[in-house]
Amino acid sequence: MLPISEIFVSLQGEGPFSGRRALFIRFFGCNLRCSWCDTKYSYYGKPKILEELDVFDDFIVLTGGEPTLYQDILKNFLTRAKSKGSEILVETNGTVVLKDTFVDYVDYFSISPKLSNAGVKYRVEVLKKNVEKLTNKDKFYYLKFPVMWDDDLNEVKKMVEYLGVEKKAGLAAAH
Repeated sequence: MLPISEIFVSLQGEGPFSGRRALFIRFFGCNLRCSWCDTKYSYYGKPKILEELDVFDDFIVLTGGEPTLYQDILKNFLTRAKSKGSEILVETNGTVVLKDTFVDYVDYFSISPKLSNAGVKYRVEVLKKNVEKLTNKDKFYYLKFPVMWDDDLNEVKKMVEYLGVEKKAGLAAAH
């Protein structure tokens, strides 16, 4: 059973895939409650519960809420999507441990670490382990930081150093 907030087609609006047409599947539920969240409807209210996802496209973005909360029950969908030639991008906050069986079916990861401006606390050790796993599996990922104030840039620099990622192609980090 998959809790879905919404499914729609649009253009990807951020990151290296900006401007690319995508099928967005927004999952219901999130393990964080950022003060500035722009999709609070994805964790308040009532989700649509689907037995199975049966929508496919060339490029699929799994977003949220937090889609990595549903790694185990997404396996069947991801297997079918890959067999149809879909490319999969997962947008995640990076705070849920990524399972190998999930990572193997995903092409790209957009990781959005939360800075202190979000007003949430989480263990950055999980984020670091996820980045290391994606690097070891040679998966394409990038980091995107929600920056509100000039001081946030110092926090971004410290986070990038802690995670051990490099700055490439004008992005905060990419691999």
